[in-house]
Amino acid sequence: MLFSFDTPLTVNDLVVHLQIKKSRVIILIEDLNKHGYTSARVNTKAKNEHFIFLTKKGQIVAPAIQQVFYKADGIIHKHVDPRHLIVFNEIINQILKTRSNHKAT
Repeated sequence: MLFSFDTPLTVNDLVVHLQIKKSRVIILIEDLNKHGYTSARVNTKAKNEHFIFLTKKGQIVAPAIQQVFYKADGIIHKHVDPRHLIVFNEIINQILKTRSNHKAT
């Protein structure tokens, strides 16, 4: 994902794509940076925006990680009705939304 875009990927792009809170994305990116898989650079045109890049180390492991996800996705789709996946996904989203709302109060 990070290495397949023509334009740099931002933290906000990841928030939208992953559908998780920005604070969680920042924690994940900081951890990936710490372990040398990604690097973050400030956008010179918008100082509050950071571009995320895979490092050489990240580029080496990314294809293997993608294969794991593709394999898992194939297994899931082979054994679970797509309609059930849609319902399951909606339930998970509602649980996460409810949990998030409870933490905010």
